[in-house]
Amino acid sequence: MDGGSGLNIMYVETLDVMGVDQARIQPTRVPFDGIVPGKQAMPLGQIDLPITFGNLANYRTETLTFEVVRFHGTYHAILGLHATRSSWPSPTTPI
Repeated sequence: MDGGSGLNIMYVETLDVMGVDQARIQPTRVPFDGIVPGKQAMPLGQIDLPITFGNLANYRTETLTFEVVRFHGTYHAILGLHATRSSWPSPTTPI
């Protein structure tokens, strides 16, 4: 999770491993900064994916929009600040 960014990032290799058809990627022409130090990054596009947060006893599924990128990273995907704030239930809030 990236608590300082509003971007949800998915690497194209991760989509391939998940078996997600790249034809589902919607083109975008908006670059972003801060992922590759000192450079703008141009995503391949955006994709909406259902993501489940929580555990078997307490969970929910939301659709998140990811910027799909064609560069390598340590993670499979990075969830930005907005996804983590809106999606993770607090321990006292039943879903």
